[in-house]
Amino acid sequence: MVMGIEPETENQITGISKKIKEGVFLKNGDKGAVLGKGLAEYLNLKVGDTLVMISQGNHGLSASGLFEIKGIMSHPISEFDKRLVYLDIETAREFYSAPGLSTSLVIMTDNHNRVNHLKHKIEQITGTQNRVMTWNEMQPEIEQLIESDRGSGIIMLGILYMVIAFGMFSVVLMMVKERRREFAVVNAVGMQKNKLSVVVFFETIFIGLIGCSIGLIISYVFCLYFFYNPIPLTGEMATATEQYGMEPYMFFSMKSSLFYSQMILVFFISVFISIFPIYNIYRLKITKAMRG
Repeated sequence: MVMGIEPETENQITGISKKIKEGVFLKNGDKGAVLGKGLAEYLNLKVGDTLVMISQGNHGLSASGLFEIKGIMSHPISEFDKRLVYLDIETAREFYSAPGLSTSLVIMTDNHNRVNHLKHKIEQITGTQNRVMTWNEMQPEIEQLIESDRGSGIIMLGILYMVIAFGMFSVVLMMVKERRREFAVVNAVGMQKNKLSVVVFFETIFIGLIGCSIGLIISYVFCLYFFYNPIPLTGEMATATEQYGMEPYMFFSMKSSLFYSQMILVFFISVFISIFPIYNIYRLKITKAMRG
């Protein structure tokens, strides 16, 4: 599979030069080629050798050329590693007798939520002569994999929130039970139950806020580290990931909504739990609580 690329632009997007194991990556205007490691081993070629390619060019013209091997790369997708050849785009156009032509143009965006919006804008510019496809239209199986993974993630989040809720509830329950005599004394000396309920309500809220703040700081530090140092996958997990055309790494996101949405949800859990001590204060029997 011969791919003509703009080497410098391609490297900025994919960082492909980091995968070079021998030799160097292409530069704009190079007449040489970069091969996948598997293909180079199959053809018994090394850096500095000459690759002979014979193919069919534009409008049925014959295509043949000699290309010096500039580098050998280890592609993370094994199928590509066994059959991939990179050429500079102008060299590829000359080889295929296709001056000024391209088969595809990849457009990257920093915000994946704007993909459909960008597709609509590009369709307005290019018209009907070109086909505009988003990544999920090109690889629907990956989108299905992401949706299934997201569904399992939601189930895990639900379980975690239940653990968090019961943990906070046990803390508040212990606080209420151990302070029944204190509440009774304060109520006996003249503090109204509604004011006492407000105090306890804010205590519960502060417990939730302190926990959310500490959790936010710790999780941000961990996610920031793994954002720049993704976790490599091994074994069957790595093989399955590569089969879907993805690099075998577990990547982390620093999207702000992932942090503040969890913080808001835990905060509402603490608000809901605060109903329990308020309910107990209004049902408090002063004489019974002071004797207990």
